[in-house]
Amino acid sequence: MFISLHRSDNGKFYPKSGFVKEVGKRGGKGYTVNIPWPCRGLGDKEYVVAFETIVMPICEEFNPDLVFVSAGFDAALGDPLGGMKVTDAGYAYMTKKLMTLANGRVIIALEGG
Repeated sequence: MFISLHRSDNGKFYPKSGFVKEVGKRGGKGYTVNIPWPCRGLGDKEYVVAFETIVMPICEEFNPDLVFVSAGFDAALGDPLGGMKVTDAGYAYMTKKLMTLANGRVIIALEGG
């Protein structure tokens, strides 16, 4: 299962992929969930709603043995490229929610962004 929340600007923002209809291929079809944001400036409120209504229900049903987060911080408040407004409290909330999965077996790695 792969879930991505990312700025898309309707396909105009790098990497110009990650559309809702891109759900994986062949044997993995249906195991990719893209949540592309249509514009810059979104923050905690939008991410919390996405987590509560999309991310967590899917993750709870999938019931993973391990959660691996490849965390880019271009959604962070103050990041000039991403232009989003997720605060430290927003990231803490999402992390706390993820820690309820897989008996708390969560790995978070910082990547580009």
